[in-house]
Amino acid sequence: GYARQAEEVLRLAVDAAWDRGDTAQTCRALQILAAAVVSQGRMAEARSITERMLALAQASGDRVREARARLDLGRDAWIHGRSDEAIEQCRRAIELLHEAGERSGEAWAHNGLGIALSGLGRYDEARKSFLASEQLAEQCGDLTAQLMAENNLGALEYMLGDPVRAVAHFRESVRLNRKVGDIRETITPGANLALCNADLGRFHEAADSLEA
Repeated sequence: GYARQAEEVLRLAVDAAWDRGDTAQTCRALQILAAAVVSQGRMAEARSITERMLALAQASGDRVREARARLDLGRDAWIHGRSDEAIEQCRRAIELLHEAGERSGEAWAHNGLGIALSGLGRYDEARKSFLASEQLAEQCGDLTAQLMAENNLGALEYMLGDPVRAVAHFRESVRLNRKVGDIRETITPGANLALCNADLGRFHEAADSLEA
């Protein structure tokens, strides 16, 4: 929660790693530095930092860190309304992570792709991407990526007018959140579950979920 202080230390870390010729650690520090800068609202500067990370990862042949840079650039593109660019970056990241055998990262990338596709109204493609994320996350045991995919699937089904299917996904997301032990993150799928139950006339269940 101390982004300004983190930024100061991370800039030192970037310089130290660069001076040592440690490309991997330089990329790692750049990624966290960009996140610290984003949290302070300096989006254009963060994008520039991530572009530096992307160029460095490409030059060193580091596919995993190239993919992570592309995902961050895709997120920036999505935030600023450049949906086609966001989709392109996510797709390329998925290819790179699949080639590297990074199933957890691939699951997260599919989540990002699904969100971008959904925003453009390409719902069938978005559902496929969220399902791919859920399956990959389950296979590699990444519960956090899995619960995110479940919540995203629930939101998609609810938006498309199927609260019954949405309820199943939100319940699973709540269950996984509790298993992970992240109480704070349980609030979103819990509230979504209440909304669906209310639409289905299950008012007591909706109230119980909101109370929880």
